[in-house]
Amino acid sequence: MRSGQFYASVGDAKGQVTARPSDTFIQSLPKAFLDTLPTRLELFKGRDVTLKPAVSGISYTDVLAWIDAEPVMRAQFVPRWRTLAKSPEFRAGLVAGMEAHPEWDRLLFPEKYRPKARPGNSTPSARTTPAP
Repeated sequence: MRSGQFYASVGDAKGQVTARPSDTFIQSLPKAFLDTLPTRLELFKGRDVTLKPAVSGISYTDVLAWIDAEPVMRAQFVPRWRTLAKSPEFRAGLVAGMEAHPEWDRLLFPEKYRPKARPGNSTPSARTTPAP
């Protein structure tokens, strides 16, 4: 694709290249995605670049900007990073910044969201039938 072109496809359907994305598409994007990106081809032209895995994984500070992003974006990170919330450092960061990302509250404190038994509405205990 050339600079200024847009490619769109849905599912397995063959996509199409247009000069510009639709206004509906642009309005649905998070604000941070609207920045133009400079071409970086010249930096890597002729170089063999090998990806390196992260050594220590993801820390809370590594993803803080994503966790505190716009509400539409933040919600998707809760199921994606739920295992990270088991890390004491990650969890401590989430708890400390809960006002900025309240969607993590249900995962971190599930006991707050469990239904409470009401007095007098308890289930009947199992009754035993006396042997003949």
